[in-house]
Formats: sequence, C-alpha cells, structure tokens
Amino acid sequence: MNNEVLFLVVMLLDLAIILIAYRLGRPFLYAAIVGNIMFTNMVSSNIVTTFGFAGTVANVFYAAIFLGTDLISEHWGKKYAYKAIWMGFFALMLIVIFGPLVQMFTPVEYSMKESDALSVIFGRTARIAVASIIAYLIANTFDVWWYDVLQRKFSTIKTLYIRNIGSTVVSQLIDNTLFVVLAFAGAVPTNVLWQIWLAGYVIKIIVAMADTPFMYLSHWIKPTSQKWLDGN
Repeated sequence: MNNEVLFLVVMLLDLAIILIAYRLGRPFLYAAIVGNIMFTNMVSSNIVTTFGFAGTVANVFYAAIFLGTDLISEHWGKKYAYKAIWMGFFALMLIVIFGPLVQMFTPVEYSMKESDALSVIFGRTARIAVASIIAYLIANTFDVWWYDVLQRKFSTIKTLYIRNIGSTVVSQLIDNTLFVVLAFAGAVPTNVLWQIWLAGYVIKIIVAMADTPFMYLSHWIKPTSQKWLDGN
C-alpha cells in the first residue's frame, strides 16, 4: 500500500471515527478530539511524502480536530466548542510538561530501545512545543468564532459547505502559518520553510474538503439521547 492510498484510508477512517463519536454523544466527541490532539503530537516526527509533498503524518489527525469542533459548533453551539478546545489544550499541556520529565528517568539495560522510542516521541524542542500550543489555541479559537459568524449568515443545510469549508480553510491557514513561522523561521532556509508551510496546508485543506460529507451526514445521524451522555 503506497503512501497516497494509506493517507486516504487513514483520513477517511479518522473522519468516520469523529462522526461515530458524534453519534454516541458530545462527551465521546470531546474524547475523540482530545485523542486526536495527543496522537498528533506523538506522531509528529514521522515525516513522509504524499502527493509530491513532504510532511508529517500528524497533519491528517490534526485536521480532523476541526471536524470535531465544527460538529459541536453546528449542533450544540460555540460555547461547547470552546470547551472542547480547552480540553485539548489541557491534554496538550500534559504531554509538553511530562514528556521531557519521562525521558529523564534512567532505564534498565533491557529497556533501552523503549527509552529511545520515547525520546523520538517526546523529543521535540521547546520552541516547537511552544509554537504548537500557540498555533493550536489561536487557530482553533478563531475557527469556532468564524464558524459561528458564517453559521449566522449561511444557516441552511444547503449552505453547510460554506460555513464548514470557509471556517476551516481560514483557520488552517492561520494555524499552519503561525506554527511554521514560530517553530522554524530562522532555523531553516527560506525555501525549506516555504515547502514545510505548503505541504502542511495542502494536506490540511484536502482533509477539510473531505470532511464536508461527514458534516452533512451528521444531520441524518442524530446523537444518542441517553441522559448519562448529556455532558455540559
């Protein structure tokens, strides 16, 4: 299975999981968003080439987060979408704080391979970690706000694609630009910086376009109504 096919499989599977979480109820959707945020950070060091662009596989999972918050904004309002963002931020901070501390432990000899693997997973520099946090908070907060603005102007089912794609395209532009500039500006040549930015944005836009049918499906697949799933 080549990278392009694998990319499409992973993308559609992750988007489907987000939709299933929506069907199960808002708490499950919160969990899916947080899970994608944590997984994004765990696989961010895996650089691959897809569709002629070199980038991290984490872009697929990170872009799926925006489907989750858009679903919450669409069906429950921006108040709950902001809550999902702060849940993700809390999970992100746990990784940033405890990741480096875990690496400080001295492993036993037969556990060296596992220890080296942890260094790869949590070995990001402080600059990249800070850039990730800043870009995440600003872009996702903007996405929720902008989705709400578009939803007021284009409120029908027929115009759902406008608010979904319109919010994600702009917020992903903000996220990608902030992260690349804050994390790599001055550390890599300008042409490399541009390639990193372009690769990340193209992949995220592909996912944004692909998640629109899932937004439409959410109006046919209603969330479960059990009281124990009614999160606040």
